[in-house]
Amino acid sequence: MPELPDLTVYSANLAAKLNGKKVKSVESLLSDKRLNVTREELKNALAAATLKDVERAGKEILFKFSNNNSLMVHLMLAGGFAITQTPDAVKFKAMTISFEGGPSLVVTDPKVMVTAKLNPPPAKVPDALDIDVDYLRTRIAKKSKMLAKAFLIDQSIFRGVGNAYADEILWEARISPKSIMGKIPDAEIDTLFNSMRNVLIDAIDQIKKADPEIISGEVREFLKVHNYRRRHCPNGRPIIKEQIASKTTYYLRLRPLPPGLLLRYNPDVSFKHVWIILSPLLVQQLCFWLPVEPAHIEGAITVADNVLWPEATLAELIADGLGLEARGTLHHAWSNAAHLFMIDRWVKVLFHALHQSGAVDVEAEDLGREFEDNARTLWSNPRERSLRR
Repeated sequence: MPELPDLTVYSANLAAKLNGKKVKSVESLLSDKRLNVTREELKNALAAATLKDVERAGKEILFKFSNNNSLMVHLMLAGGFAITQTPDAVKFKAMTISFEGGPSLVVTDPKVMVTAKLNPPPAKVPDALDIDVDYLRTRIAKKSKMLAKAFLIDQSIFRGVGNAYADEILWEARISPKSIMGKIPDAEIDTLFNSMRNVLIDAIDQIKKADPEIISGEVREFLKVHNYRRRHCPNGRPIIKEQIASKTTYYLRLRPLPPGLLLRYNPDVSFKHVWIILSPLLVQQLCFWLPVEPAHIEGAITVADNVLWPEATLAELIADGLGLEARGTLHHAWSNAAHLFMIDRWVKVLFHALHQSGAVDVEAEDLGREFEDNARTLWSNPRERSLRR
C-alpha cells in the first residue's frame, strides 16, 4: 500500500504534469460503495473545471479544481495512477479523467479497492509530518495501552504512516512493535518523534532519487527492516517476520540492553537498598525492552529483606518475553546459579536466555560477564570503593 512518502512524491509529480489542464470528461467505474456520489454527479461536478493543484492528505491524494470542487482518491492496497494519451489501453481502470488537448489521468486498481470522495470534509486528524512531540505525548497518554505498531498505523491518531514505515520508524527508534505505549520511557518518546520525521523525510528523498517521475507502485528497496529481500538489518541482527496488530511486521526480537541497566553502585549503600530504589525503574525498563506486561514483571520481582527472586516465575517471564521454548534450560540455569549472589544469578540467566535466543552478540555476552565480575567483586569485598570498568 502506498504510504506518506510514496504519495508525497506522487502528488508532486501529478501536479507538475497536470496542473492548469481543463477537464474534458470523467468516467468512473467505481461501485456505489466506493464513491460517495453517483457517477453522474461526479461527472457534472468536474466538467470543464481546471485542475488547480494536487496534494497529499494523509494516505490519500486530493485533486483541487477551479470551481471549488475537490476529489479525494484513496489508492488502498494496490491502486495507482497512469498519465496516457490512450486510456482505453490501460488495464484495471477504476476512473478516467480526460483533459482537453492533452492526456488522460487513469486511476488503476487490480484489486478493485480504490475509493473516491467528491468534496470530502476537512480532516480532523493531523498529518504525521505536521504534529509536534507534545501532540505525540498527549496521544500516547490517551492510548497508553496500545502496542507501538498499532499506535503508529492508527489513522485516527495521525495520518500517513502505514505498515511498512511503522516498522522502519520503530527500528530507527529501537522500540519493539510489541512495546506498550504507556510504558515507553519519556526520553524515548522524543526519540520516537525524531525517528518518525527522519524516516519519512529520508524516504521521500530516496524515492525521488530512485524514480523521479513515479506516480504508481512502491520503491522499497532502501528500507532497512520492512524489506522481504533482507534477512538481517544493517547492524547484522536477524529480522523477525510476525503478525502484530493484524499486520505483517518486520522487527528485531530484542534490542541490545541499554547502558542504564548496568548499575553503578555506591559501595556505602547495600545492594538491598539499591534494589529497593531501582526496582520501579527496572520494571519500566524491562517492559520497554521485552514484549511483556508490567504486571508480569512486578509479580516476578520481590524486594524483601533478603532480596530474593522468585525463580520459577522469572524464568517463565524471560522465556515468554523472548519467545523461547526451552524453559527447562532456564530453570537449569537458575539451579546452577543457586548459590551465587542475586545480581550474579539474574545476569547469568538473562544473558544465557538472550544468547540461546540469538538476540545478543559476543559483545553483549562480554558485557554480561563484566557485570557479573563487578557484582562478584563488590559482594566479596564490600569495602571496594569502585567497580572495575
